[in-house]
Amino acid sequence: PAELSRLKREHPESEDRTVIMDHRLLGVLMPCRAFGDVQLKWSKELQHSVLERGFDTEALNIYQFTPPHYYTPPYLTAKPEVTYHRLRPQDKFLVLA
Repeated sequence: PAELSRLKREHPESEDRTVIMDHRLLGVLMPCRAFGDVQLKWSKELQHSVLERGFDTEALNIYQFTPPHYYTPPYLTAKPEVTYHRLRPQDKFLVLA
């Protein structure tokens, strides 16, 4: 719920129904924070510029690279959500994800 609220705050109200579709970011990706996945971070113009210079555009339709309903990027962020936990003797392991 907090992550959904963050996403809705960061995008216009007109995108409320498309930011999360089928429990996925733009109907494509499950996590809302991740490294990579530039098709959910970069502007369409930057994506097309990079793809046109580095890929065989006959083999790749660059307009299929960008998900539908892609109006106000970035949708995905790599900014971590940081929490603190004081380690105790009974703690067995620490998960960093």
